[in-house]
Amino acid sequence: MRNNRFVIILFFLILLTGCGLAENAVNSIVETINEDKGISLQQEESGKFDTDSSEEGNQPNAVGTTLNQDNQIVPSEETSQWNGFWQIENEYMYGNLAIYNETAEGFYFDIFVSSGHLGELQNVYAAIDGNVAKSTKDEYGCEITLTKNDGAITTEESPDCLAWHGAGINFEHTFIFTDALIQFAINEEFLDIVKQGYLVKGTYPIGTKLKKIIDETGAYSDAVNLQGAEFHFFGNQIAYATDTFVEDDEADVIAIRVYRFGQNFTPEELISYFGEPLYQGEHAAEGFGFVMGFSIGNDLELGFQYGMNSDRLESVDLIYKP
Repeated sequence: MRNNRFVIILFFLILLTGCGLAENAVNSIVETINEDKGISLQQEESGKFDTDSSEEGNQPNAVGTTLNQDNQIVPSEETSQWNGFWQIENEYMYGNLAIYNETAEGFYFDIFVSSGHLGELQNVYAAIDGNVAKSTKDEYGCEITLTKNDGAITTEESPDCLAWHGAGINFEHTFIFTDALIQFAINEEFLDIVKQGYLVKGTYPIGTKLKKIIDETGAYSDAVNLQGAEFHFFGNQIAYATDTFVEDDEADVIAIRVYRFGQNFTPEELISYFGEPLYQGEHAAEGFGFVMGFSIGNDLELGFQYGMNSDRLESVDLIYKP
């Protein structure tokens, strides 16, 4: 029916053209077609369309954001948060970027790259300006620029950043988002799940068979002997440790490590909540700086490790100590 209507309108337009009335007719037709679509001329001029569409999927609304079927805002890549764990996708290069403590003004980040040579910066502050963030120049004049676009972050460095890496490597790479950082809250709920053998809700507790974790989540990406236990890293910021001398098929989880999370806690804050620590001090043997531990119940120990020469909390361990 609509096609027939358009043909009739077009026929009258041709007739009116010969009478010098074409311009008025065109304006009338544009109004008619826009009314059919539910769009006013005022909306068209402003570029903001709020159409009544019954199509499924994400729809643009009047302020430029996107709504899903449940009328919830879907953030664009340009406005979504920076917080998270980002990695280089390159078989010849290993590198990661952890961004945390994000506010509207800026965030902190750690960057690590390796390919025979190493480069690393920790606890660096960067100020946000749209989809670009720039670090504060350090004592060497090193400045890192981070640009976020299409689900990736590209980093650029100033010449003075050579102080933080070898001549055969640099901090200029593209990092792809891999994980949201685990969020810790030191409160009664956290203490309750720790007493049950968990570090993070929805994961596996101490005492779980390693084989069960492998069967349900897939093979671990790496295994490292630490403190006399074999830590199996599953790529989701969690490592499950077993007795070094027990085969994977039979091994029980005796410790859990969570690393790279979205916020920081000072030693003073931990002491104010958990009380007097079992131990505290420097511990460089595993690449950590300051460490401290607390007793939880009769057979669990909660350990906190800070980065080398840094006040950034690097990892948290829950260890079974019968």
